[in-house]
Amino acid sequence: MSYDILSTLREMEPTFSKGQKRIARYITEDYDKAAFMTANRLGKTVGVSEATVVRFAVDLGFDGYPSMQKAMQEMVLNRLTSVQRIEVANDRLGDQDVVSTVLRSDMEKIRQTEEMVSREEFSAAVERSEADPEAMTAFVNRIPVRPGDVFFVGAGVIHAIGAGCLLLEVQEPTDFTIQPEHWCGDYRLSDREMYLGLPKDTAMDCFNFGLYGPEVVAAGRKTPRVLLETPHLRTEVLIGPEDTPCFSMVRHTLKSGSFSLEAPASVWVCLDGQGTVEAEGYRRDIRKGDYFFLPAAAAGRCAVATESGVTLVCCAGGAPASF
Repeated sequence: MSYDILSTLREMEPTFSKGQKRIARYITEDYDKAAFMTANRLGKTVGVSEATVVRFAVDLGFDGYPSMQKAMQEMVLNRLTSVQRIEVANDRLGDQDVVSTVLRSDMEKIRQTEEMVSREEFSAAVERSEADPEAMTAFVNRIPVRPGDVFFVGAGVIHAIGAGCLLLEVQEPTDFTIQPEHWCGDYRLSDREMYLGLPKDTAMDCFNFGLYGPEVVAAGRKTPRVLLETPHLRTEVLIGPEDTPCFSMVRHTLKSGSFSLEAPASVWVCLDGQGTVEAEGYRRDIRKGDYFFLPAAAAGRCAVATESGVTLVCCAGGAPASF
């Protein structure tokens, strides 16, 4: 971490007011909790106003509370990463198999709300985001992810994708997303892009403000279920009927040889490696990042072959009978 907030608090402690000392003491003793609190919640917890918390962040040299919160969250994440490295060194992870639709993450995160937030607070923050693009940051918790992680985000859960994540996302339906913020990077969203042409109050009805915190994160994190394993092919269910009746995601890891594409009306995405899609009179090379559609009439009549290894995810509607 480039900014050691705990050292700064210790150095500046003699200059703090009574209210600032309360904030500093809480952060020092419970930084893992403070890191995921809004300025309003932190203020209520220690008995000072939200404005005092914001001024405290500025006095520490940050440009606002979101920046201070990010520094605290990075400290938490870095310490957790250190523990994980020790566990790996001691072989404590064993055969733990963590897989998912996240393909790459350079210390970035999937974000999800950590604290209870009212509809009114959330709506007010959306309006503030027009002038302050970071206004929504206080409502999300940074969740560390690594390549292979799988998350199922249920309907109504407020969430966002952190910068640096490369992922495969399947959504039902794919054309209905409410994005309650005025900015996406440097691009300003129109009202239609934010609310799909709906009145704001109607669009806000899609969010379930009761879904928040670590329980939601834990419930959303998925461990793949092995359907088939041979010396050459491993097939795993990433998202199945126990998660949703709307779609399924199945991962196929082929070391060598070939396997038949049986799922009808499906989209196949090549996550890693290279190979070929083959059928009678047809051949197409595929590699990481490629995708193709398998018509229902072609099910069982096409195959994927590889000499060096290939990994694909099959995305289909509903749940195949083989589940």
